[in-house]
Amino acid sequence: MTLQTLSTFLWHERDLLDQLLYRLQVERLVLDAGLADRLPMATRDVEDSLARMRTAELGRATAVDDVIRDLGLAPEATLAQIADRADSPWQDLLREHREALVALAAAVRDAAHDNQEVLAAAHHAAQETLMSLQESLGTYDEHGASQTPPSAAQIVDTSI
Repeated sequence: MTLQTLSTFLWHERDLLDQLLYRLQVERLVLDAGLADRLPMATRDVEDSLARMRTAELGRATAVDDVIRDLGLAPEATLAQIADRADSPWQDLLREHREALVALAAAVRDAAHDNQEVLAAAHHAAQETLMSLQESLGTYDEHGASQTPPSAAQIVDTSI
């Protein structure tokens, strides 16, 4: 494969990362809007983007291996090292790809981390709500009459 082929794979991967970032942002909007019924769809879109990324990474890895071999680099050579060894105009283009991929990957990582924090907070709040409901739920006696259990003692901090 050629540097042109590698560049084509890198463009594709950049596009997929941008799509993944978009889908993570949509997922965050769904979370912030409280649209719990839409969350599975948003999450599925993120998972689909990740699957497409994994497939694209295989093609890119093959292209990188071929270019590394053609340029006489070590098998573990990085994109920066490939760019350093490549002829002009490929040097500049490969460096641009690298910078864009690093920036997109950081944005995706940050968006995913933020979404995970929001989901964890929502999960924790839901658990607390369910626990408070269980404490206040009434029961029925043997005749079907409703009984409310006695309230547990509560400590109130009046200094606040």
